[in-house]
Amino acid sequence: FISKVILHLPDSDAVEVEGAEKADKKSSMDSAALALLYKLGELGKCIIEEC
Repeated sequence: FISKVILHLPDSDAVEVEGAEKADKKSSMDSAALALLYKLGELGKCIIEEC
């Protein structure tokens, strides 16, 4: 499975990412969600810190 996420932000372009290929749908969706968070971090829309 490969999942794609498209996030539409107000007053901004849509952010589209694709997760890594995984054997099951849940893992594929988790991968896409994580990719989206990192993309938002690159764009300066969120801050990701390690605890």
